[in-house]
Amino acid sequence: MERYLEKITKCMRGILVQVDDETYASVEGLRVIYGMVEGQEGLIVDGACAFQFSGQLYGGRFGVKVCPISQENKVALSRHFKEMGFAAAI
Repeated sequence: MERYLEKITKCMRGILVQVDDETYASVEGLRVIYGMVEGQEGLIVDGACAFQFSGQLYGGRFGVKVCPISQENKVALSRHFKEMGFAAAI
């Protein structure tokens, strides 16, 4: 997780970001963490499956995507973390 937080910091330099370390989750092709970006709550995702989420990309093609809390993103999250109950939290 430490390297993921470093990546978020690097990709979002100059942007106010607060994350909740306890919400970090990872499966093959996807890493996700809940956070506040410039005062707005959302999910910060990256990995090969990040294209399944709607949001704003930071740091270029291999950066991170900040995704609003929405039904569309909840469905995408459920595809990967259904057994963990992670999506039910948002």
